[in-house]
Amino acid sequence: MEQQYYQLHRWSTHLELYGSSCEELPEDLFADYIEITHLQLGLPLLKRLPHSINCLQQLKSITISCVVMDWNEKLQLLYQLPKLSEVNFLQVSGIIRPSALLPIVNLTKLYVSLNNIEDIVGMVQALPQLRQLIVKSDLSVFNRIITPALLSEVRQLDRLILAIARHDLDALPKDTLQAMIATGKPVKLIMQQKIFRVSNKEILTKLDKYGVSITTDKNDSGALVVIGANSMLHASAYLEKAIRIISVDQLQATLLDEEDLPLRRNTDPKVNSELLRMLISTDKEDTLQALTRIQKEGANSILQSAVAALWRAHPDKDIRAISNRLYRRFGSDSFRVYAHRINTVFFDTPVYNHEKLRKLSSHPDVDPVIFILTVIHLVRRQFQSGSNTYLENGQRTTSRRKKVYTLPSIKMIEDQWNNMPEEATVFMSEDKGR
Repeated sequence: MEQQYYQLHRWSTHLELYGSSCEELPEDLFADYIEITHLQLGLPLLKRLPHSINCLQQLKSITISCVVMDWNEKLQLLYQLPKLSEVNFLQVSGIIRPSALLPIVNLTKLYVSLNNIEDIVGMVQALPQLRQLIVKSDLSVFNRIITPALLSEVRQLDRLILAIARHDLDALPKDTLQAMIATGKPVKLIMQQKIFRVSNKEILTKLDKYGVSITTDKNDSGALVVIGANSMLHASAYLEKAIRIISVDQLQATLLDEEDLPLRRNTDPKVNSELLRMLISTDKEDTLQALTRIQKEGANSILQSAVAALWRAHPDKDIRAISNRLYRRFGSDSFRVYAHRINTVFFDTPVYNHEKLRKLSSHPDVDPVIFILTVIHLVRRQFQSGSNTYLENGQRTTSRRKKVYTLPSIKMIEDQWNNMPEEATVFMSEDKGR
């Protein structure tokens, strides 16, 4: 048999096995570890368990990351372990059948991905000994499937824990609040995250006519909880009570719908183009005039994307500050937090980074073409002005670091040619011949 490589770590009564290419373990491996109570298998290509696992008569929990093995069959080797009460399927493939787990008579705690079970209710009802079920999936999935009816079907559990794999607020339906308002029934909001500079009083002033109220009862399963990127840690607690989540951006959009903001509703590319030319103008007064109009009349997605780019890339600190305030009012809280986490600005040319620009523009709440082209235009302007750097053969280097920075190029958006908004021609005319 080909030599199998794996790493073994043991401390006290814990044993861990790791190996990215290991397919088999020695048959007598576990005979030397009979006092082990916790076992972790990080062996993705493991094809079978050694029969000596039956020697682990003190084993209380097993954590499994083995994607090749058919666990419905191999779980039989665990049936003779009288103290085994916890099974954690971190990474496995296929569907785990409840019937394969039922003979583990003392199984009280189970961790499994939603992708590896047919349904939550079926798993719980088939395992009467189970007391704690931890299910892993995305927030948007849980927000759709966890209902009061489901919770009533799993009452035998002491607790159903939802492990959120991906906090995909942007994948939530955008019209949940509007749809509930349209029913004509009262709508209660739990304000887990507030909108910047928007009080509860202002929310009620605008939405009270639709039957919207704000509650402090965090156990009300009939309410909607408002959550943003900075309050995601609370999401699981609400989902476990079948309280549906809406994003703070959805509430903000509903409030803005109540205001007279013609630019926010504008769909005319010519109007957008006129403002884009002013926003990227070398004349500061033109840019300030465009920002003033946006402050009064709002901003649609194209203009929001340009304002976001000014916030992250404009060399003038006053314009950056104004753009920041305007984007906070009309733009996406999700993008703002995302931008801060990436922690990249483009107004200081030595820190310009193509990959971070691409990553920042990938956020679903900005138009990638408009955002990238606006940043490219502003950064090029700084390179051409020679501020704080020395231009050498079409590239720039700092005198202190002696590091070369390549000029940004519209080649970054070549994959977007077929989906380019009409307003992008503003930048193409600016970059013509470069």
